[in-house]
Amino acid sequence: FNSYGRRAKRLRPDPEPTEEDIEKNPELKKLQIYGAGPKMMGLGLMAKDKNLRKKDKEGPECPPTVVVKEELGGDVKMESASPKTFLEGKEELSHSPEPCTKMTMRLRRNHSNAQFIESYICRMCSRGDEDDKLLLCDGCDDNYHIFCLLPPLPEIPKGVWRCPKCVMAECKRPPEAFGFEQATREYTLQSFGEMADSFKADYFNMPVHMVPTELVEKEFWRLVNSIEEDVTVEYGADIHSKEFGSGFPVSDSKRHLTPEEEEYATSGWNLNVMPVLEQSVLCHINADISGMKVPWLYVGMVFSAFCWHIEDHWSYSINYLHWGEPKTWYGVPSLAAEHLEEVMKKLTPELFDSQPDLLHQLVTLMNPNTLMSHGVPVVRTNQCAGEFVITFPRAYHSGFNQGYNFAEAVNFCTADWLPAGRQCIEHYRRLRRYCVFSHEELICKMAACPEKL
Repeated sequence: FNSYGRRAKRLRPDPEPTEEDIEKNPELKKLQIYGAGPKMMGLGLMAKDKNLRKKDKEGPECPPTVVVKEELGGDVKMESASPKTFLEGKEELSHSPEPCTKMTMRLRRNHSNAQFIESYICRMCSRGDEDDKLLLCDGCDDNYHIFCLLPPLPEIPKGVWRCPKCVMAECKRPPEAFGFEQATREYTLQSFGEMADSFKADYFNMPVHMVPTELVEKEFWRLVNSIEEDVTVEYGADIHSKEFGSGFPVSDSKRHLTPEEEEYATSGWNLNVMPVLEQSVLCHINADISGMKVPWLYVGMVFSAFCWHIEDHWSYSINYLHWGEPKTWYGVPSLAAEHLEEVMKKLTPELFDSQPDLLHQLVTLMNPNTLMSHGVPVVRTNQCAGEFVITFPRAYHSGFNQGYNFAEAVNFCTADWLPAGRQCIEHYRRLRRYCVFSHEELICKMAACPEKL
């Protein structure tokens, strides 16, 4: 890294790495650069072509520009292109008197001598001497003597370095929200299924029904833990059943149901019916609380995930898998909820500092093995088609889909939930988190008609 990273001695041209150098040095073979936030693509080094003709013997020789091309399958291929190609032919590149370092990632154009000299002056003392002690900021390209900084640096630091001005600007930026992007493409159920099956078959190079659940699970957590690899999948999550239709038969004046459908339409196991049963205290709330009293639909594909979370107001949840490939679940009992939160905050403090209610935002994944190694009890299950999964009050859960499937979920609250619900709004107050419904209103309505309970 020393000879090809950022250099203090900027005015000395450095030797280009030959193919032999790159073969011998694994760091040069694939130099990875990572930034904060979203992962950046790995950058490779091109070996110098020893047969390159010098087109302009008078001016300094500029190396071919490095162009990164992304191929399907995640491979990164490197190509060299002329600077003119890189600029898409919009302008001719004139050689400047500035010597080109061999790994420049941008083209400096048309510098005058005055500008050139100006760019190698320390911003603190306005001197350009002791250039081996001049440090280049990776943010704004200003130069600083390491002994002019407060506090002074003993030597040129390795890796990325930013000047005090850039650090200050970064600190003043508003915190970035974490979360998933909304997909731009719209699907029918059939077109989504075709895409999902095709993706899984191509990814594992075998028919979808032959891929073992253990293999998908192992690969899912490998990808989550990998810094180098990005895999993008889509998830039809939180789809409103009132708008798009439930997977259960629903009594409707517009449509005549068969006797069998009528039986299912009125069954307590129908997720449209369960939240309003007399034993569910949510039936005392008049409003249709989306996702709590009204089911949401979930159309999954392989690796589509739901992150660690507990339900709104610490209610129960029930999830039914109508059809398709299994859904893998991980659960933590309510007694260990605070322990899980402590472990996550301990391991990722910077995330929670900016967003204290991060675990309510369904954007945080952590390997169950990591949690267990810190003493958090975790259980798991594969939910198959035709099976229900129920989560209890304040029981953290997360998971992912094994492939193309269709599920429906809703919340419910039995009488034993009432103390937990009260405790939850005290917790929300400390987090400054809004309630989904008024717990006090629910209690008052129940107290107003005790004979109906």
